[in-house]
Amino acid sequence: MFGVSASVIGQLWRGATYRHLSRDISSSASGPGTYRGRLQTPERRYAREATFWRQVDITVGAGGCWPFTGPRNKDGYGDYSAGKALIGTRSSHVVAHLLAAGLTEKPPRGTYVRHLCANRVCCNPAHLAIGTQRDNMADRFQRHGNQPGPHPVNDPTPEPEGGWRLATGDPEELELAAWTAEFGQQIDKTGGDQACWPWIGGSKHDFGYGVAYWPDGRHSQAHRIAYLLHHGLTADDLDPETMIRHKCPGGSNPACCNPAHLEPGTQRDNMADRMAEGNYARGDAHFSTKVPDAVIRALREDYWSTPKKARPKLQALAELHGLEDWGTVWRWLHGKSRREAGGPMGEIVTTADMPNALF
Repeated sequence: MFGVSASVIGQLWRGATYRHLSRDISSSASGPGTYRGRLQTPERRYAREATFWRQVDITVGAGGCWPFTGPRNKDGYGDYSAGKALIGTRSSHVVAHLLAAGLTEKPPRGTYVRHLCANRVCCNPAHLAIGTQRDNMADRFQRHGNQPGPHPVNDPTPEPEGGWRLATGDPEELELAAWTAEFGQQIDKTGGDQACWPWIGGSKHDFGYGVAYWPDGRHSQAHRIAYLLHHGLTADDLDPETMIRHKCPGGSNPACCNPAHLEPGTQRDNMADRMAEGNYARGDAHFSTKVPDAVIRALREDYWSTPKKARPKLQALAELHGLEDWGTVWRWLHGKSRREAGGPMGEIVTTADMPNALF
């Protein structure tokens, strides 16, 4: 399309060529410091670092080489593809050096992470050192005699104060910790302990409830997850029929995830809460209403104003309105349901029906 190779286009995109031209890299949806478009939490960062170190064999101990067990590039160096988004580089030994030293950016242009052991897949931070291309060549010809490694390292890189940062832990536990932190990241707690904590995540139900996903992919209402996490429960610990009700001081707030405002209960309890607050939508205001209030009001007026012997069968009226159960029509006519539609809900008493003694 552009008359150039894919390699040239890739170099332009990465900024490897024409670096004097401005490029706003801050708009990238992912990269160091972010995760899936959001600010990365410390827990997620730690879990991602642990994923890398699980691919490094450290069984020989502190003095030996720690080979990267993942793929290798054409030059024989470890190729950690996830490192690009994690720390800005795919080179496994560079990733190891940066993570172990607690650094957040790769070395500036013109500097290299050298292998003191001449083992290209080694990720032992004690075998890695920063230097120039001249230093790199000196390692090759003077330190190693132009012989392939691995070689013993007599002058290892000293550990930083506090030791090397090597993220470890059970993968499932680390993922749960990261997910929990990211869930909390989507709740606004700035109002204080007594205020509502609204869900500010990207997904919301039509009725205003936050929507989130458990680590296994199951979706749920955000306030339900907030209640369970606060009480140390999982999705399987609560009966699916149990509702988590909003008991917010200012009235039910569907987006609120403050556990202090949440209580378990039944569907009947939930409906009673809505009725008490006057928030239960009826008739035309209800999302699932199929027969408008005006139609039901006209039905009542026509039915009750028609002489008894001329009134249509309830089953016929049900079929007319697309209903299978004539009982629904009976409840409409007698005001047992849809009272808000208005109109007569029983026999219409006229002056002709009233006793003469009343006049």
